[in-house]
Amino acid sequence: VHTSARRSGGGSGDRLPFFLYYSLTIPHAGDWTHTRNPTATGQPVPDHIYDTAVEMVRQTRPNSEEAPDFVKQWVSWGAGPRAIQYLIRGAKAHAVLKGSYMVRFEDLEAVAESVLAHRILTNFQAQAEGRTSRTVIESLIELQTKKA
Repeated sequence: VHTSARRSGGGSGDRLPFFLYYSLTIPHAGDWTHTRNPTATGQPVPDHIYDTAVEMVRQTRPNSEEAPDFVKQWVSWGAGPRAIQYLIRGAKAHAVLKGSYMVRFEDLEAVAESVLAHRILTNFQAQAEGRTSRTVIESLIELQTKKA
């Protein structure tokens, strides 16, 4: 374990205690609340992407009129309204990481599984057939892709 770290490329006089070096280079927990990335929060989202996110989440609810047959057959509990918010937030972050100025369907598709997987509960029939929430999400994405 190193007890000191270099502050610059100089000689031995440039060494700082290890804990002090990291306290100077890594933001404290309180600092994260004040540093927001304006690029990710200000990322433009077209209306059709919002509509797709809303539709996709509504389709996860088996009692919804919009739910496809496979959801009614395999899902006992679908995603709530908060899932829509996090689909959009995740799509914005994905767009920024990919260098895109605007959120696209591909960004929504990339984060859908991560956002929705733990929010969709499959029933016994789905489990007996080897279906999981991820299977349902993949089918929903395919359904959205066909509509586009």
